[in-house]
Amino acid sequence: CIPVIRDYFSFWVKDIKAIVGMNQDKAFEANPKEWRPETRNLKELWESLDRVTLSNVESKPLQDYEKSLRSRGADDLFIDTRRKLAKLLLLRLRDVPHKQPNAYRKVVDANLPLFTTDETHHTFLNVGREFYYFWKGDHQAMQPVAMAA
Repeated sequence: CIPVIRDYFSFWVKDIKAIVGMNQDKAFEANPKEWRPETRNLKELWESLDRVTLSNVESKPLQDYEKSLRSRGADDLFIDTRRKLAKLLLLRLRDVPHKQPNAYRKVVDANLPLFTTDETHHTFLNVGREFYYFWKGDHQAMQPVAMAA
């Protein structure tokens, strides 16, 4: 039932881009193509973040997210941590066929087990929720995000 509700949501909010993307992904077929992020090691991922250069398309949502955090008065450590976690999401989303909510959710879900303490798990989940709208290019995301600790 939940997958049906999630798929219907794009129609309900009239998100034409998401509907077109689902159609391109053949999500409406009886046996849709299943995309899954590859399993990775957190240490390996974390160390690679500083070496990887983002494209302009990838950098834009990250810059907008950081700008939103700064507008809420976040300190540098808070922003740096969230920027790095959002960059981790961006890197994991590179091979996603289209900007689909289900692909984003799969990347977040695949990375959650990598964060073993309650604090890091909670922080990553919050970043995933906050950053989604920036990644998607939702202009409402430009409103300052509510900073959760």
